Amino acid sequence: MKSYISVLLLCLLTGLVRGFQFDLIQMKVYLVTKCGYSAAFGYSICGDEMYAAGNYRRALNCYDKAVKLKVGQKAYEYYLVGRGNMYQAVGQYHEAEQDYIASIKVNPNYWISSFCLGELRKRLGKQDLAAEDLKRSYKIALLRDPKGSAYILSKYPEVRKGK
Repeated sequence: MKSYISVLLLCLLTGLVRGFQFDLIQMKVYLVTKCGYSAAFGYSICGDEMYAAGNYRRALNCYDKAVKLKVGQKAYEYYLVGRGNMYQAVGQYHEAEQDYIASIKVNPNYWISSFCLGELRKRLGKQDLAAEDLKRSYKIALLRDPKGSAYILSKYPEVRKGK
């Protein structure tokens, strides 16, 4: 905790001495990297915080930076889904759909990508495509994530029967 506070103070002083307006997001990303995590992870944390606060445009901006930093790296699909969720929050449904599809291409075994795509398509009235996506997410989760498959069943019990 002591090192966190000293880094925070250093960031604040550096910003003041240089005469820059201090950016809280940049500070958080800096702190996350000092703890051994990637800057992309820092931006995703800030994006989640902005989303929770209802500041969807800033959340999208944070996730956009995270995705650009993670291209081709491990866990890229998670950041694509996160940005897809942010696109949905601001009503950019086509972009959200494209991010979910890209996430599935990166890692077809990440059930959350198919689940988010299915929910989006259901929302957009693309019922047949939504049903396929939700069934695919259930099948993947059934093999890899029992809690995930239970969650899908709780929202869409019809996926079990293949309706």
